[in-house]
Amino acid sequence: MKIINPLYDNAFKYLMDNEQIAKMVLSIILGETVLSLQSKPQETQLFTDTTRKTARYDFKAIIRGNDNLERTILIELQKYKHPDPIMRFREYLAENYRKEETIITSSGEEQKQALPIVTIYILGYQITQADILALQVGRHVKDLIWDTPITEKLDFVELLTHVCFIFQVGVKPEKLRGTRLEYFLSLFSQKLHGEEANYLIDIELDETAKKDKHIGEIVKYLNQATLDEGMVRSLKYEAQFEKGVRTIEQELKDMLIAKETALAKEAEANKKAEKERAEKEAALKKEAEAIAEKEAALKNESEAISKITNLVFNLHANNLSKENISAMTGLSLAEVEAILKSK
Repeated sequence: MKIINPLYDNAFKYLMDNEQIAKMVLSIILGETVLSLQSKPQETQLFTDTTRKTARYDFKAIIRGNDNLERTILIELQKYKHPDPIMRFREYLAENYRKEETIITSSGEEQKQALPIVTIYILGYQITQADILALQVGRHVKDLIWDTPITEKLDFVELLTHVCFIFQVGVKPEKLRGTRLEYFLSLFSQKLHGEEANYLIDIELDETAKKDKHIGEIVKYLNQATLDEGMVRSLKYEAQFEKGVRTIEQELKDMLIAKETALAKEAEANKKAEKERAEKEAALKKEAEAIAEKEAALKNESEAISKITNLVFNLHANNLSKENISAMTGLSLAEVEAILKSK
């Protein structure tokens, strides 16, 4: 059966704009029954033939849990095909933490209050090293002293922490359990890493999936969209734009690599030149030190000669014989005579 690929933003928006289908999708993701769903106002933008824009979905939902109790929550759902700055996710989350919603109390009165938040991230890229298709981050409260779980429901915890679902739809696990969540995520078809998936894809459901009412309705709805020329055209534009974006990103990446390589070579050349300069300076310094040592030695030698010469002259002036001067100074008789003749 041919369907539009919900990995594409326009296809996913088509899926989530249908309230009944959206309830099925969220019921599968949460593992609980979504009884009612109210889409909250937020900036919703689409792909057109000239611009690339994104969409995010906020819902106020009443759900029935596995404990058969009903509760109202805020659901923040975001889908991205490419890595996005973490700050963007944090900003959206902060917006929802600041919100107060109107609810109807058991007595029928309207009341403003903060609601527990559930975040859902459907990613077309991988954040884990292992091939994990679906991750859930939950609230696990325990007594830290006794290391025992706390089962009591605490509003403080409910309103200041949140449950998070993360789906890496590009992952292809080696083993499958055959759960309805796996069947749903398999609809987000993606080729090998780095390649763009087709916006129209063929799928085959096994007998178990065919018997699942929600999966069947979702697939049927995605199949109907293949007959909508406007939808198919918008998906084509989106695919073309994504291809252009990838080309530009690759060109920028190549330019950055080339620049980094050039800078690395320049740095290496500068390092080599600096080393040669330092070695040359060290050699010149060593040579200067040797000359200084030689000059100092010559100076010392000259001073020593001057002292011994003056001593010889003084001793001779005091009428000491050449033989006595030789004995007193350690000079040979010939050296004493040579000094006296130099006067």
